[in-house]
Amino acid sequence: MKLLDVISFSFSVVFGYQCLPNGFPEEDRLYVLNSSSQMSPIQVASLQWRSAMSISLVAEILISEMLGYHALVSEVLYASDEAILRLVGCWSPDCSIQGPMADVLLSFWLYHDMPLFQRLQKENPRPPEDLGSMGYVASDGMYIKGSVLNRAASDGLSLEFFKSYNLSFHQPYRYFDTVWALPEAEILKCDETFNGAELDTVKSDLMKNYLDKTGDAEGVIEKNGRYLANCSLPAFWIAPACRHNYTLCIPLLQLGPGMMPVYMQWSVAYGLPLALTHARDFTPMTQLIRSLSVLYYWWEPDETLVDLQQAKVILPPHSPKAWSQGDFRTASTDVYVAKLGSQNLRTAAPRVRMFLQNLALEASEALELTQSIGFESDVDDRLASLRQGACEWIRSHSHIWEQWMPVATDCTPGFGLVDAQGLPVTSLDEAVECRACPAGRFSERFTHDSGLTFRCQLCDPGYRQSRFGQSSCIACDPGTYAEVAGQATCSPCARGRFANSNAATACLPCGPEEVWTTSKAVDYGGHERWIEVEGATSASSCRCVQGRYLSPMGQCEICIEGSSCPGSGVLTLLPGFYSTQGNPGAVMRCFGSALRCPGGFPETCANGGDFFALAVLAGLILLGTATLHLMLAASTSSASSASHRGALLGAALCVNQLITCSQIFGVLEQIQGIVWAEPFLSFLQFFRVLSLEALLSSAKTLSCVTRIGPEMAFVIRTLIVPACFTLGPFLVQLVMRAIWRPAQTIDLVKTLGFLFLLFFISLCSSFVEPFRCNLHPNGSLTMQTAHDVFCSLTGTHLTLCWMSAIVCLLPIGFLTTCTWVLLVVLPKRLKAADATFVRACSFLILRFKPGSEVFTLVFLLRNVLLVLTPMMQPAISLFVMGNLLAWTAASVAYFKPWRTDLSNQMDVFVSSILLSVLLMGALTVSDAEAKGLMILCTVCGLVIVTALTTGTLCLIVQHIASKCRKKFAYFLSHHRSASAAYARLLRMELRSRGKQFNAFIDSDNLTDLSRLFSYVINDTQTFVILATPEILKRKWCMGEAVGAKLAEVDTMLITFPGFELPDEVFIRNYARIVPDIKELAAYGIGLSDVRDTLCWLSTVRSCGVASPFSMENFSDVVHNLTGLSARAPKHQPSATDYAILADPENMEAMATAQVLGRFLIAIVPERGLSTHVLCSKENALYDTRDDQSDDEFFDRTAVQKASTPKVEEAEPADGSCGRLAPI
Repeated sequence: MKLLDVISFSFSVVFGYQCLPNGFPEEDRLYVLNSSSQMSPIQVASLQWRSAMSISLVAEILISEMLGYHALVSEVLYASDEAILRLVGCWSPDCSIQGPMADVLLSFWLYHDMPLFQRLQKENPRPPEDLGSMGYVASDGMYIKGSVLNRAASDGLSLEFFKSYNLSFHQPYRYFDTVWALPEAEILKCDETFNGAELDTVKSDLMKNYLDKTGDAEGVIEKNGRYLANCSLPAFWIAPACRHNYTLCIPLLQLGPGMMPVYMQWSVAYGLPLALTHARDFTPMTQLIRSLSVLYYWWEPDETLVDLQQAKVILPPHSPKAWSQGDFRTASTDVYVAKLGSQNLRTAAPRVRMFLQNLALEASEALELTQSIGFESDVDDRLASLRQGACEWIRSHSHIWEQWMPVATDCTPGFGLVDAQGLPVTSLDEAVECRACPAGRFSERFTHDSGLTFRCQLCDPGYRQSRFGQSSCIACDPGTYAEVAGQATCSPCARGRFANSNAATACLPCGPEEVWTTSKAVDYGGHERWIEVEGATSASSCRCVQGRYLSPMGQCEICIEGSSCPGSGVLTLLPGFYSTQGNPGAVMRCFGSALRCPGGFPETCANGGDFFALAVLAGLILLGTATLHLMLAASTSSASSASHRGALLGAALCVNQLITCSQIFGVLEQIQGIVWAEPFLSFLQFFRVLSLEALLSSAKTLSCVTRIGPEMAFVIRTLIVPACFTLGPFLVQLVMRAIWRPAQTIDLVKTLGFLFLLFFISLCSSFVEPFRCNLHPNGSLTMQTAHDVFCSLTGTHLTLCWMSAIVCLLPIGFLTTCTWVLLVVLPKRLKAADATFVRACSFLILRFKPGSEVFTLVFLLRNVLLVLTPMMQPAISLFVMGNLLAWTAASVAYFKPWRTDLSNQMDVFVSSILLSVLLMGALTVSDAEAKGLMILCTVCGLVIVTALTTGTLCLIVQHIASKCRKKFAYFLSHHRSASAAYARLLRMELRSRGKQFNAFIDSDNLTDLSRLFSYVINDTQTFVILATPEILKRKWCMGEAVGAKLAEVDTMLITFPGFELPDEVFIRNYARIVPDIKELAAYGIGLSDVRDTLCWLSTVRSCGVASPFSMENFSDVVHNLTGLSARAPKHQPSATDYAILADPENMEAMATAQVLGRFLIAIVPERGLSTHVLCSKENALYDTRDDQSDDEFFDRTAVQKASTPKVEEAEPADGSCGRLAPI
């Protein structure tokens, strides 16, 4: 319907148009509240056929004028599925588009749309209602005009029966027009659409079903995976019976999509010679039916073609089962014609709903109604003409519609009697109308003298009803109650009360005191949180209020410090506190980390049953100690693997400091008075993995398997667990002795000593456990590591104190032994050059520079004092520990005792950071909420870990890199007084051949004497010995040679005049000839190593230096080292700018002159001038100019030298003492 029609009708109503003189006037009519909470008229939707539009307009007038509601036929629709969707406000098939909701839909054929109607009933929150039948049934099918029927009957053929169309027995086509009689302009082609909707001929699923049921492959074509009807003629589908001859085909007209698949199956099943086509519209179709002899699709009741005396072709009776399976060979069924209404009518206009339920017509009455009303051909003009006809029918048929009018007091379920003020009443005498029962009431059946109605009764106590228009009340759920009648909702039980049954009128109290409540656990950010709740459903929800717990006596007691009572009724211990199940409120503080005393329920076993973690930790310790023993055993036989592996040693020292730092953190954690909080507390838990404390704490797992007394637990922690560290080295020692090589007992001693030294703080800390006690919130003192042992120096505690005193003999003995070894034994062994003993004691002296070994004792004593600080008063312990850390940083910064500079720097840095953490911890003594300080402490801890870890990784990478590329190509070992100048000249000459030929000279490159041998072993590619006569008597030169031999560094011997390889006598008496050689024992180099090296010298490659000095011989030496061809020297004329006089018989003097000349080239003010060396023997002149100098100063003058004019070469004078080639 066009908007103009609605406006026209509205104006007609406004200007006084009214059908019934006694009807409600416009100004007195009511609007209803629609689904969008807006006031609107009752919306009546209608389908486009005449009967539906006629009865819809009759309903509109009666609702408006007799019931007093604004009503309007708001929309005329063609598609039935679209109409039914309007009842739920859907304007698209998937309801993605929402619009105004229709309230009424009459004369609706529900059969084909029953699946959609049922789906809306299940899925839509406000489904449409079936208000009953229209009073008649409808049917559709294949129809024939009476004139055609009579003509055939005169020939003895009854065309109302389907068998009369079989071409094998009859010629029915004689009574019908051919397919060419239908004008093309009035019919649709198979691929066209009807009002925008596709015809059934192009619906793939329908055509595929036809093919499956009939097997007519010629009647269907497949195109791009879709099945289509094969229309031989553009507008016709031809049945198989006449497909060979179209003149035998009988045209069958359909309207809209029609019943194409049904007719197709009929034509195949019964041999009907049909040519199926579609009319373009309703009017052209009726005109074609009247003017031509054709079969056509039609329906009943309908008055349009009544004058044609049409008949329906009779087919086999309808089979619902077959049709449900897609088999349409039987006749179509009679159709239920329904009245549908929206849910909104139930509450917004109940009398309208009752009127619609009463509305009913017989088939003859419906046909009479449609015949009496004119029907315009243009659909947009139909409403205007039909409305006038509907009014005339109402005026003349009051005896019919008056039966539809509801009595004001005849209430339906969900409604009840009300008085003039709209208040519910129970008596019919007081009632004036029906209204929906309000909340708190229900619609009760009420029988009176004149019939049956309903009244609104109050819900009983214990029941409720929150919705309007309901026929019953609902019992209160458990946890709620309704104390009085007529409740819309049930009230939840207050906190501290519960209702454990339905229909409760009161709630039961949890207890006699106000300390009871009802609560439940909720997930809050991944954590359990207890909240007080109302509406408890059972006594199990009853708990003590937050801050109290349910004692074993059934009383709600107050929680004290160290416990948490979140409202669950159960006391939960905080990490670091302990209590028993028998007396959970007597909370005791258990010093240490959450792993040692994790909190939770009273008497919970810490780390209970975590045997897998214990097994993994034990396996890692076994593997680590075994690997450590292998490394230390291998280093015993090689000096190059001990103190001279610079990068590896530095990495090991960083790891050592990291483990020591972790143990110091453990001591910090033990100091009473400092409140360590998150996130620093979690950092401490993680950091304990690096110390022995992690394994000591994990040993408590055993107490979850068997009951272990405090004495046995102390023995396990102090003796058995540390003894496990010796298992790996012992096993490796046995394997080495059996299958590898004879193992020395001293290797095992060294490994065990190293482990004892490494974990000295943790071991000492565990030994003095009985003397570390903790003050609990309940005033008692117990051991920090054994919560059930009271510090009273009686009973179990006294026994543990005696055991501790005995066990402490171990660290005391170790400290005493280390003192005796370092102060008494080691000096004697060094004097005797006992390098084997030095290597065996490397765990004591390896970390420090020679001469600083006493720092081993200093740090051991410091560690003992650190362990004792937690047993002091908090203020004293903070003072002592702070001074120890400050002293450590100052002494290391001043003495630099560690063997590597990085270790010294790291020690000072770590001690400073630890001191800062201690100071920040001291601030928390009086401020337990110092969150910012804990974050800062965590940052400091992470800085320590990051620095030490980064240092370790860098040194390991440096060690690996040194295996691939050495820092120095050559190490020039020389006797300084005999060949220092020659070494300098050789270094300059090697450098001039390329930057890859860099050489080490101690006077230039050595800054730390303790690293001398490390340069040879780790950073040198070729070790060069300038073998002057006295070089083998120099202890440092011999130490360098020993290092090169042990590290298998490529070695070359450059022999000077007067040098002789050592003979057997020299080697045997070497210690007497060179008595200070014993000093090398401090570096792990013994006499045996020196003697082996002296013998080894005869096996290395060598080249000689000729006397007197000559550049030819010097070039040969360089050639032997680099493999590069010698360059011809340049001899200059006698004229010179600068002359240097040197004794050609003195090798060192000539080398010095050459070096001096090259230095002068770079510093003389004039450019292009030459410097020459004069031999005193012949006064020969040699150019000392160089193209490339030795250091950065010479490099800066390279550009200036490039512009210096070349000096012409001249033949050398007779008797020259040699030529110097320019570099």
